[in-house]
Amino acid sequence: MRLYQYIAFIIFLVCIPYATQSQTTWLDSLILHSKHDSKTYKIEYESDTLKITSGKDFCYHPFGVYLNPMDMNRSMKSIFQISIMRVLPYCDHSFPIDTMFRLTYKNSSVDFLYLNVDEEKHKTMVLHRATITDPRIRFVNGIKPGMSRIAFWQKILSSPMPVAVHSIKTIQVSRALEGLWYFYDFKDDIVSRITIKSDHNFCEQQ
Repeated sequence: MRLYQYIAFIIFLVCIPYATQSQTTWLDSLILHSKHDSKTYKIEYESDTLKITSGKDFCYHPFGVYLNPMDMNRSMKSIFQISIMRVLPYCDHSFPIDTMFRLTYKNSSVDFLYLNVDEEKHKTMVLHRATITDPRIRFVNGIKPGMSRIAFWQKILSSPMPVAVHSIKTIQVSRALEGLWYFYDFKDDIVSRITIKSDHNFCEQQ
């Protein structure tokens, strides 16, 4: 019995380097291929999450460019309910915030800051955060909950998807130079939820 245990232990020790090498190989290959994509700046893998830093257009305006939340709602066949949320000012006072709009549809919500960008009070919409679980809410490039992992991958990177990516639970896409993070959660190789977070910093008191 001890002989079998000893043999099993030796096999285990021999297999460890090959398993590590396999994981390193697909990631190194992906990083190497991404160097040919001028809009993909960095790829990392950590704790079941593949992290991609991208400068592609959809990372800046995933829903498109609109003058106000009502225009965006109309482009999506008016599925959202729109409400105004109380917003505290930026701590560094870099932008005077007029208000924040929350667009809600079933269990999904998208929050936009409505900012004055100059002294003439021209306004712009800035994505603040979102939780998206319904396939009716999609990005301009077609990314949405319910799409397959492979179809999603083709929207993000031009390289073939490594087999190892099928076991990854979350793919994080960060917007280059600015603080906006997209978290794509997968279940059974399907996009189950999209979460968007930003680094907007609000003061605790007016």
